[in-house]
Amino acid sequence: MSYKQGVPIGDVATEGPGLVFQVYPEAVATLPGSQLWAILFFFMLIMLGVDSAMGGLECVITGLMDEFSSFFKNKKYSREIFTLGIIICSFCVALINVTPGGIYMFHLFDTYSAGISLLCSAIFEAVAVSWFYGLDRFSQDVEAMLGMKPGLYWRVCWKFVSPSFIIGVVLFGLFHHEPLHYNDYFYPSWAEWIGWALTLSSIIMIPLFAIIQICKTKGSLTERLALSISPVEEHEEIRRTKLAKRFKAKHWFYV
Repeated sequence: MSYKQGVPIGDVATEGPGLVFQVYPEAVATLPGSQLWAILFFFMLIMLGVDSAMGGLECVITGLMDEFSSFFKNKKYSREIFTLGIIICSFCVALINVTPGGIYMFHLFDTYSAGISLLCSAIFEAVAVSWFYGLDRFSQDVEAMLGMKPGLYWRVCWKFVSPSFIIGVVLFGLFHHEPLHYNDYFYPSWAEWIGWALTLSSIIMIPLFAIIQICKTKGSLTERLALSISPVEEHEEIRRTKLAKRFKAKHWFYV
C-alpha cells in the first residue's frame, strides 16, 4: 500500500478503527482472489462482534436479574423479554455509530469505554481475590475443584506480578495521555470530558458500592471493615471474637 500510494508507511498504517475499517480492507483488496478474502475478513469481524456482544450483554443481564431477582421471580419468559429489551436499548445507542459522524463517536467510545476502565476493574478483582479474600483460601478453593493446589508461580503472579503490571500500564496511560484525535481531527475538550465520564461511570461504582456496604454493615468501624472484606462463613466468628484473619500479617503476606 505504501508503494502503490507513494507515501511513507507511517502515513499508511493508522491506529484505532481506521486500521480495521480502512487499512485492512484496502490491503485485502490487493491480494489475489480479493473477493474471497474480503468475505472471510468481514465475516470474521461480524462473528467477533457477535461473540463479544454476547459475553458483555450476558454480564449485564445476569447481574441485573440477580440483583432484582424478586422482580423477575415466577414470571414466565421474564429473561427472554428482559434480554430483548436490553438488546433493543443497545441497538438504539449503537445507531449513533452509523450516522455521518458516527466514526468519531465510535472512536470516542472505543478509547474511553474499553481501556482504562477494564484495567481498573481487573485491579479491583485481583486485589479482592488475592488480598482481601485471601490467597490461601483461594488456593484451597482451587484445590477443592481441581484436586491440586496452584503452584508458587501462579500464586506470586496473582498476588504481586499481575496487579503491579496492570497498575503500571494504567499509570503509564494516564501520564502519557495524548489529546484525542481521529486522523487530522482533534476532539474538543468537552468531548474528552464526556469520554472520561464514561470511563469513571464504571470505575467509580466499585469503590462506591464498597463504601455503601461498609455503611450498611452494623458494628464499629473496625468490625464493619472486617465483615466487608471477609467471606460470609467467617462473619459469625468475627462478631463473636471481634477478630478477623484479614487484619493479621500472615494473611497479607501469604504466598
